[in-house]
Amino acid sequence: MATLKEVFINKAHENISADLDINGEAWQFDYVMREYGDYFVLRRANKPETLQRTYNLVRVLFPFLFPELGGSRSDYLAGAIGSVFYANGISLTIRAPKEVRIEWTQLLYKKSYNYEGVIQELLQLGLDLRS
Repeated sequence: MATLKEVFINKAHENISADLDINGEAWQFDYVMREYGDYFVLRRANKPETLQRTYNLVRVLFPFLFPELGGSRSDYLAGAIGSVFYANGISLTIRAPKEVRIEWTQLLYKKSYNYEGVIQELLQLGLDLRS
């Protein structure tokens, strides 16, 4: 029997491959899951506010974690991944150690046009990269 994470990854691949604008970018998602997936805790959820928080967390964080994709295409890919969480009733909690949070902060600083705004939005979504 497949784990919830395996089900999520398969559904995300289906969603990505069905979209002609991003179907060649599944490897970007695979990279994020390979590099950081151990820090992602997935659970079943049914509260709309929990699912919306997860969708927004992915939408805000993931574009900065993709190794080679930027701009609106990274936003679009993150949205496609986030919608899999929402549509399948899966919540995401991130339990990254300090060194990974530091790495993510550096990625945000390097790639973001509004570093402080992104940090604050993540904080509102329950992910404090500065602690």
